[in-house]
Amino acid sequence: AACAPKECVSFSDERCCNANQDSKGCFWDVKQSPAVCSVGPCRSIDDANTCGSQRGRMWNATRNACIEKDCNKKTDKCACNADPDCYFFSDAASDSAHCAFQRYGTCPTL
Repeated sequence: AACAPKECVSFSDERCCNANQDSKGCFWDVKQSPAVCSVGPCRSIDDANTCGSQRGRMWNATRNACIEKDCNKKTDKCACNADPDCYFFSDAASDSAHCAFQRYGTCPTL
């Protein structure tokens, strides 16, 4: 039997990978070098209670799936700071502010 290609690895750049985050559960994995498009770490969790109890994950009722928490959708500083997985970043020099996932929120821009 022929080997089946792994889902998501066919997307060779971050933009295409992230465009398939909702439909296939792909995410751009920078823990590997070089970075690669991979299946999301919480994709195998299939119930809301287990998903909600794990840090950095949230249940998406529309997709009926566990996904990585999307702090970017929080536009209010108070709501962002109330979530321990999120970090509110504000840059006075560029007059920008946004909510980011704690894992990446404190990283400097490149």
